[in-house]
Amino acid sequence: DLITEAINSTRGRALESLVHLGFWIRRHISDDPVPEVTEILSNRIAEDAEFPLTRPEHALLGMHFGNLCALNREWAIDQREILFPHANIPTWREAFSSYIRFNRPATEMFKILREDFLFALDNLDLFTAAKDDDRQIIDRLGQHLFAYYMWQIYPLKADNSLLVRFYDKTTDDRQYWARLFDHVGRSLSNSGKHLNKELTDRAIAYFDWRFETAEPLELQEFTFWLEAECLDPEWRLRSYSRILDLGHGKNELLSLNFNTLNKLLPGHLPLVVECFAKITDTLDQNTQMYIS
Repeated sequence: DLITEAINSTRGRALESLVHLGFWIRRHISDDPVPEVTEILSNRIAEDAEFPLTRPEHALLGMHFGNLCALNREWAIDQREILFPHANIPTWREAFSSYIRFNRPATEMFKILREDFLFALDNLDLFTAAKDDDRQIIDRLGQHLFAYYMWQIYPLKADNSLLVRFYDKTTDDRQYWARLFDHVGRSLSNSGKHLNKELTDRAIAYFDWRFETAEPLELQEFTFWLEAECLDPEWRLRSYSRILDLGHGKNELLSLNFNTLNKLLPGHLPLVVECFAKITDTLDQNTQMYIS
């Protein structure tokens, strides 16, 4: 892992210390453009640099690109093509992978790195043919793109939707679909009882879109959607019942589904019994399951 290599090398630690110096200066002088940081970095990334950046250092600067934008946005944008060089595929892959691994989605950063997100989608085979750690980058890419859909940067189904492009590019390995669907459910489940209606409406629109596709690998990951208290309980139960009609609602987390059904039982008896019946009717009668 290049980040591990970078943070355990003298040159990598020096780069991180330089970024930390920039934020230390900013704490004391809030509008300082931190030339101490940008001048040193400009010398390091120049074509005629005495000590050219190594791949671990490129990965480290990719990880810290959001911090560099926070310190000096104009400088960081001007250096984007050097820090994320499309002409040097191995270096670009390491820098961009580090960025999406270690940074949460952010609207302003997406505007700056949009071309790199497009480049990643157009060259997804760079990750699918790689080791497991690199394949996880595709999961992180999908999570970022879903967040940008939720924030209305692009519509759900349109020619310019990067989320649609992500699904088109991963159709040969739909485990990515399943993991993204599960990630969305977990995010909703962790959102508490109250979430902005615009966000829940967009999440439900996403669910309806995925239900139309009826991919079993996705729909069997409904567990945390069912648990998400920010979504209307009747909608959750009816959606689960529809999934069960397709035979896709049972997985290794079935006991968690039972726990949620139990919680919803007092206020939604008919729908809970309907779901429970659909589950038990299709279970393998030769196996045993303990239900509290």
